[in-house]
Amino acid sequence: GKFSGYIKGFLNETNISYNHYRDYSKPYTTMPSASVRIGTQFDDGRTGFPNLTFGGGQGEYYENSGNGQISHELSWLPASGLHKVKIGGQFVMEQSKYYFFPGQPILGNYTYLNTADLAANKPASYERLLNTSARNTRGMSSAAWVGDEWTVSKAFQLQTGIRFDFARPLTRP
Repeated sequence: GKFSGYIKGFLNETNISYNHYRDYSKPYTTMPSASVRIGTQFDDGRTGFPNLTFGGGQGEYYENSGNGQISHELSWLPASGLHKVKIGGQFVMEQSKYYFFPGQPILGNYTYLNTADLAANKPASYERLLNTSARNTRGMSSAAWVGDEWTVSKAFQLQTGIRFDFARPLTRP
């Protein structure tokens, strides 16, 4: 929301906002994946051995994040209209819960050397990643500024100011 008011040469503005984001993906993670080498003899005598991959998905993903922000700015507008002197501040809080099981199906991956091994269910190898961790983060940031918008002419406006920013994590990595 935005709240503003004008009283005798002073403009007072306050902005408050909140953003929430959620995303979730679980592509076929209830089954393992597999790959099998398929031998092919081409008409020109070349042989190819591409891998055919099927089954489980390539990673579960979950994110739930939000951020809240409040900012306030007080501006002085002198009667001459040549300047707009402003002072302001901002405060932001952020948090995120993030989980990603990278690149490997949760139930593992079987590798077969040929279609006969696949039909007989004799994999050449099996690989499974057993460790992953969720990442929960929180942080805050703030800012303060002072500035001036000086209208030199209708065709030229000069903006000057200084701004200080501060950010800090609230969780340990």
